Amino acid sequence: GDVEALVARLRGARGGQASAAVAELATAAWVDESLHAPLAEAGALPLLVALLRSTDAAAQESAAVALGKLAMDVGAGIRPRIVDVGAVPALVALLCSGTEDVKACAAFALGWLSPEAPTRALIVAAGALAPLVAMLRSGTDVGKRWAVGTLAWLTRDTPNLTLIADAGALPVLVTFLSPSQACPTGRSTCCTLRRLAMNERLRELALEHGTAGVLAVAAHASGCEWADSARAALRALCPTQGDAERALGALQLKVGALSAERDASSHLENSAVRAERDALAK
Repeated sequence: GDVEALVARLRGARGGQASAAVAELATAAWVDESLHAPLAEAGALPLLVALLRSTDAAAQESAAVALGKLAMDVGAGIRPRIVDVGAVPALVALLCSGTEDVKACAAFALGWLSPEAPTRALIVAAGALAPLVAMLRSGTDVGKRWAVGTLAWLTRDTPNLTLIADAGALPVLVTFLSPSQACPTGRSTCCTLRRLAMNERLRELALEHGTAGVLAVAAHASGCEWADSARAALRALCPTQGDAERALGALQLKVGALSAERDASSHLENSAVRAERDALAK
């Protein structure tokens, strides 16, 4: 049938044919969930993992997308089988060495493999945290979205909280908190921050970065789709009245500093204009 033909083409593909064959399979898996279990039974999983290890970026992208889509199908029980054929270390390797688009696809697949705790442990052990945090800083918009989502899953395990923060995630995550409805990372970012706040040292660090003030804006922004997540993260960061007052004070100081900086900038601009005008008058 169609499944056997798809897998046969993937198995027999050579050179440039591989990227076309895996793209066809990935598309089929994306549009027809009834093919997921049959594809796994027909031997697609080890073939997809082998393509992750190839040097063809297009094939790597499609293989990662196919594995991520298959992992989304909870009912088919495919996630552990994907892990068993060695997908995790191959995907993490792509986070480190792939193109930006390949990295985004690898983060997508890892995110959908992350709901199971044993797999999360494998992902961390394979060295995923540092490249995921690096994607927050310099990845594509899609890559950032999937990196945040995967990190949100990884914060479910307490030992990972410090590791993620020590990799430099906190200040970058704060920059993702725009109350705009178009902010696709808002909910995942709030979830990550809420769990990081479970660690007292990290909670203090998050407050130092002005996280509470940004969350407060989002929590009360009209039309913000993830305002509920912002409120939950804010409660975790400021569990006492004293914490809330301290966060408010820090926010007021920040606003005052920004206002002073704007006034100083305006003063310098006016001085420059006057100096130029005087020079022309001479």
